[in-house]
Amino acid sequence: MSKVDPPRLLLPIEELGLSARASEAVRQAGLETFDDLLRRTEGQLLELVGRTAADEVVLKLAAFGLTPAAD
Repeated sequence: MSKVDPPRLLLPIEELGLSARASEAVRQAGLETFDDLLRRTEGQLLELVGRTAADEVVLKLAAFGLTPAAD
């Protein structure tokens, strides 16, 4: 997991600017904050939200200089 300032971890996932489809998948999986996303591995994200949404989440996190947890 990337090192992030604690207040940034509490940012809602809406701050990522995900597409409507990816946002809905993430919301349905119960993920609400950057911390929720960063605590999961790419494999876990894939299982929770599917390939397309997981790929988009990883790309959007990378734009913030962040990566999901290591496998």
